[in-house]
Amino acid sequence: MNDTNAQCMVLFLGHGSRAPGAMNGMEMVFNQMTERYHIPHMMICQMEGLGLDLVSAIDQSYNDGFRTILVLPFFLHSGNHLLIDIPGILEDARKKYPDLKIHQGRHLGADSSLADLAYKRLQESLSDMA
Repeated sequence: MNDTNAQCMVLFLGHGSRAPGAMNGMEMVFNQMTERYHIPHMMICQMEGLGLDLVSAIDQSYNDGFRTILVLPFFLHSGNHLLIDIPGILEDARKKYPDLKIHQGRHLGADSSLADLAYKRLQESLSDMA
């Protein structure tokens, strides 16, 4: 991140789950990102389930003094959360906090690195079957 974005809170948003431990993988990716790329202001939140929800994360960020927030969806597909739910939550936040700049970032989507990962998992799974 550059100096322009130093005061931006990044909300690393997952789908969420009620199952204990279901978010461990996302937490591992979050920790790797913050350590490798030195992202100064980033927190995990989720749409539903256990843990901090998106609305609470926005409120907490605003109350901590952040006036710029980037919601980074850790989602593979562009479903209802990305198309309807998140934009609605962000619009509500803009109404609640008129001085807040809040943006929905890009989701994971289709990327060649995911094809590499899927192939790696295929090879591992075939080995497990042997």
